[in-house]
Amino acid sequence: MTSRRTEWTAAAAIMLVALVLRAYPLHVPYIHPDQEWVPRMALRSILDRSWKPGSALWPAGPYPSGYLYTLRVAYLTAYGAGKVIGWYQHRSDLVAAFVVYPFRFLLAGRLFSCFLGIATVGLTMGLGRTLFGPRAGLVAGALLAPGLLHVRESHYGSLDVPATAFAVATLWAAERARREGSLLALGTAGALAGCAAGYRLQIGVVALALPAAEVLSASRRPPLRVACRLAVASLIALATFGLLSPYTLLEFPSAGAALHDALRSNYAFAGPPSLQLVELLRCGAGTVVCVLTVIGLVAGLSATPKATLTLLAGVAPYALALAFSGRLLARYTVPLFPAIATLAACGVEALARRAPRRARGLALGALVAVAASGPLARSIALDRLLAREDTRLAASRWIVSHIPSGETILIVFPGWFSMPSLPSDEETRRLWGPEVAARVAARRSVSYHLRSYGLDGGELDPNRPPARWIVTAEHP
Repeated sequence: MTSRRTEWTAAAAIMLVALVLRAYPLHVPYIHPDQEWVPRMALRSILDRSWKPGSALWPAGPYPSGYLYTLRVAYLTAYGAGKVIGWYQHRSDLVAAFVVYPFRFLLAGRLFSCFLGIATVGLTMGLGRTLFGPRAGLVAGALLAPGLLHVRESHYGSLDVPATAFAVATLWAAERARREGSLLALGTAGALAGCAAGYRLQIGVVALALPAAEVLSASRRPPLRVACRLAVASLIALATFGLLSPYTLLEFPSAGAALHDALRSNYAFAGPPSLQLVELLRCGAGTVVCVLTVIGLVAGLSATPKATLTLLAGVAPYALALAFSGRLLARYTVPLFPAIATLAACGVEALARRAPRRARGLALGALVAVAASGPLARSIALDRLLAREDTRLAASRWIVSHIPSGETILIVFPGWFSMPSLPSDEETRRLWGPEVAARVAARRSVSYHLRSYGLDGGELDPNRPPARWIVTAEHP
């Protein structure tokens, strides 16, 4: 039996691994295709003095506004402090600071994802402990901490990691509600499910763990009482979601249409085929962990069927939705990895129990080491790669150093993922308006005229190039 002190020591070591893998290298600026999207919307909403997400330039689309509001509050706090110090006189100064040097603003989102990514490891340990016991909780944390895709997304400011953290907390609270019968635990699970949906709408299906917890509860209740308890939890979930994403409810027809378009683009995707879900799970968690998950699923259904079914009720619908999607991005799988680690921990314990009694601890440690070694090596390699300077930043610095201000530069088009970020007063004016453009121009000494030559160069006549300089880049 694991002693309390040993358990806390092991948990602290696991959290330290999670911290190191996710916090390094926060000090290095790097570019991610999606990480500027929500910060720009947050700054636009600050500039417009409106909490309504989206604009003609950056429409909110089908996404809830939880992450946008988080960044908006962080940026407004920084603006208030900067105004007291004397850094900012107007909200346009805040936006100009972002345009000139976005790293400090992107760092806020990255710190938020990093913190909640680390917290998810702790929450997964708590979930595993409640479901399958103390050792399973530690093993679940040890398997999630080095997981490649969870580590990768914890580096970026994105919607997925915060939603995943709240989803795991929902599953944990739902299991406690199933065991204890507490309305407080059920209401807490509802609030957490509303938070998960407020950051990423699709993750809201984790709320299905609540009716499963009530149906499978250790306390037998009349159906009417069960319905009333679920109604209370649902109202709490809806209120929490409405607090984080009010315009999804206030403008439901347009939000529903945007969500419909997004789902259609995913499930009727006509582009190149994505990797299959199984391949992405193997990439993100490791092949050994995936095998242990299957073993743990069988063992869990046999030993603790009600707890395992409650977990599956909150996770399986999302996994099935991904399995049938025609456009499956790797980051979409992140919410699955805590549940995978938890079931894999059950599998590790089931296999370790087959060893002789005196060798069970050694067998458990060996299984964890084998399962975690591959993901750990890949996550370390990722961190080392991210610690290197982004080549697009190096290219931008070279261009600014060698090409005179005012020159015309031919590029694919502004904002293309593989292009270096180049200073352009015209582009700033188009995106942010003349007031911000004037403040940006006062902060930097170089500006270029950017002209697009199209993805395939069809807009460019090689015999009569419209400029002396051209920047070509390929997205890997």
